[in-house]
Amino acid sequence: MRFHVRQQLLLLPACALLAGGAAPAFANDDPVVMETFHRDLAECMKMTGADARHDCRRDAYAARDEARKGTLIPGAKFEQNKFLRCDVHKDPAEHEYCMRRMRGEGTVSGSVEGGGLLRELTVPAN
Repeated sequence: MRFHVRQQLLLLPACALLAGGAAPAFANDDPVVMETFHRDLAECMKMTGADARHDCRRDAYAARDEARKGTLIPGAKFEQNKFLRCDVHKDPAEHEYCMRRMRGEGTVSGSVEGGGLLRELTVPAN
């Protein structure tokens, strides 16, 4: 019994810190950053599968941390990266088809949650 009481006493300071809002405050925790962070976390909870939720939450925390540092420019890196994916195509025609798919031509199926997007572009043969 003594061990049990001692264990509870050790936990009290930690609980008091958590209940008192002892989380560090960051100077650049502006409302937009925190609103986006909380919205991202809420979206993560809608995902099915513990691994997907875990990965989503990890990404949400990483995005929040980058936003705090001022190194996250929403959308800018995504736009750049989606076109960089096409650089793997050495054939000029294939590279151009990839660029067209990334610009929104063709059809898109699947989902990020489901494992990825499939972008298809049908072009007539010459």
